[in-house]
Amino acid sequence: MAVTALSTLTAFMNVPRCPEPIQLQALRQAALRFCIQSERWREDMTAFVTVADQEDYTLTVPYTDVRILRVTQVKVDDVVQLETKWSISESLVLTLDPAQTADDLDVVVSVVYVPDLLCASLVDWLVQRYGDVIAYGAESYLKVSTQVAGDPVPWADPQTGSIAEARFVNGVNEAKMEVFTSMQSGAIGVQQMSFYL
Repeated sequence: MAVTALSTLTAFMNVPRCPEPIQLQALRQAALRFCIQSERWREDMTAFVTVADQEDYTLTVPYTDVRILRVTQVKVDDVVQLETKWSISESLVLTLDPAQTADDLDVVVSVVYVPDLLCASLVDWLVQRYGDVIAYGAESYLKVSTQVAGDPVPWADPQTGSIAEARFVNGVNEAKMEVFTSMQSGAIGVQQMSFYL
C-alpha cells in the first residue's frame, strides 16, 4: 500500500519559527495519539493457510515503522474464532488453540495498526482522510505542551493551541464514529410506537 511522508503535513500547521525537525516529531506524536485513540487504522493482514496440527504462525506487518495495537478478529475458513481460541505474543506469533486438524484453511487476522514514534510516513488513505486532524494535534502540542514556565518558546500560543486541540479531538471523535458505524450490520432505525390504544 502506498505511503505519504509525514513531513507533507507541516504545510497544514501554523507554528511560526518552529524548526521542521521539531514539527515532524510533533506530527509523529499526534499520529500515534490519533491512531491509539480512534483505532481507525484497521486492516486485514495478508491471509495465510493452516498446516494440520500446527498451533503457531508468525505474523508479518507489511509496513515499516508500524506496529499492531491489537488484534480485533481471527477467522479460519471464514468462521470467526472466539478470543479464547487464539492468542498473540509480543513477537507476533499467533497461536491457535486447539490447532486446526486440516491443511490449507484460510486464516485472516484483522488488526489495528499504530505508527512508531520514529515513523516517517503513513498510509496514503489515512493522510488523505485525517491529515488535517493529525496536523491540528501536532500544532496543539507545539503551542501548548512545549511551553515551559519562564522560558516560552517563540511558537507558544495557548489560545490558538487550544483551538487546534479542540479540532483534533473532534477529528478523533469523528474517526471513532466511523469505526463504530462500520461495525454495525445493516441499517439502524427507530420506530415510533403509540402508547394510546
